[in-house]
Amino acid sequence: MGVRKNKELRETRFNEDLGLTVRLRRREQRMSAAILATRLGISKVTLWKYESGQCAMSLFMVLRCASIFGVTLASLAGPALTKGNIASHEGS
Repeated sequence: MGVRKNKELRETRFNEDLGLTVRLRRREQRMSAAILATRLGISKVTLWKYESGQCAMSLFMVLRCASIFGVTLASLAGPALTKGNIASHEGS
């Protein structure tokens, strides 16, 4: 498998893990997708794409989610980062 393919796979896994974390936080707070989407200023379809990992969330959007949930960026994105989905710059 080539370097580019590995990078794409890691990014896909990161997006999926981050989306899952957002969905779990939303559900923990008993917040509907419609309410979170409205608070983020996006459509429910876009939120679904983020939560399913089909679209990458911008840093701005991740920060907005963290603010809405009342958590730090590290606690929201950390689980996805610690799974080894983002490689170091060495050899990439």
